[in-house]
Amino acid sequence: MIALVVIALAVGATLLGLHLTGGDSTARPILARPSSYQIIYQVTATTGSTTQSWEVLTVRRPFSSSDIVYGADPAVAATPPRSATWFDVDGLYTLDGTGTVRHVAGRQPGLSGSDQALGIELDALVTHKQARDLGRTMTVAGRRCRVYRFLEPPVGPIKALTGTDHDDLCIDADGLVLSEHWLLHGRPVFDRAAVRVRTGAVTDPLTPAGAKPLPGGGQTATATPGADANAPVAPPPAPVGFRPARTDVFTLPAPNGNGVQAQSTVWAFTRGGDVISVEAGFEAGGHYPWDEQPTPTDSITLPGLGKATTALRSDGPEVRVPLGTGRWVRVRGTVPLAELVSYARRLTAARRP
Repeated sequence: MIALVVIALAVGATLLGLHLTGGDSTARPILARPSSYQIIYQVTATTGSTTQSWEVLTVRRPFSSSDIVYGADPAVAATPPRSATWFDVDGLYTLDGTGTVRHVAGRQPGLSGSDQALGIELDALVTHKQARDLGRTMTVAGRRCRVYRFLEPPVGPIKALTGTDHDDLCIDADGLVLSEHWLLHGRPVFDRAAVRVRTGAVTDPLTPAGAKPLPGGGQTATATPGADANAPVAPPPAPVGFRPARTDVFTLPAPNGNGVQAQSTVWAFTRGGDVISVEAGFEAGGHYPWDEQPTPTDSITLPGLGKATTALRSDGPEVRVPLGTGRWVRVRGTVPLAELVSYARRLTAARRP
């Protein structure tokens, strides 16, 4: 997962082409999702001192992306990147301090870690008080967007709104985040605004081709094609309109390097730029992947798997099924929550001889 850079914008809204207007306050899901896009953001960080940078986010849905940070606008000055992170269908890569691209770890096939699917669940987020429609719109980089308030930059499970801290995102009709303003402990600490946006065919400024392993030879998470015969769920059917794209066994080594902390089989299905994944496995110590994730949930019952809960994440809704003693199933997708739950109701437990 990419660490968020804390930002405070140092230039005025007029310079960045922002324009505020009023609007109604009814949150609606945004179902439009371009299959690929690139956004260039101007950003400034204040963490004791102020730094400015330019972020080039390139996404080719559903699996691939690059997020590259420069010290100057790359369209104006050719400078080496300050940092870079890439995701592909089963891997995470980064640029280290020496300028070498490193393969950090394998990952479960699913939405790229630099992408998001907030638009499809805006109505649910507002209903569950995890976001608030501020009832105003902006024009950023020539595109109209609507402002929603979150507790903090939404990465992974989304927390409920509370207190005075907040992160305001302006989301456009394609579900793209065009601007962000984060207030933490009463001070602005993060701001970014799009200056150029492109949807359709896009090209990464840099690629992770030729990535080298991390130095030291330590164990990292792996994703290998195939399925675990001991997975606690029967092989899932493809959701309506989707096709099978990938089946991997994901293995997370124990922190001390002895044994396995978690192992799962992930079935990924795609429909254009959308993805639904079913992941089923176990975790050592009787734990579940969502333990200690402070996010609101709703309880449901699935005919083939039993009691479950639903949660809202930055990468789309999730259905969580605890099966006891650390065995579990989770279903994620870039589709509205009701559609994901309808699909989860088709899943059944694995039959053992």
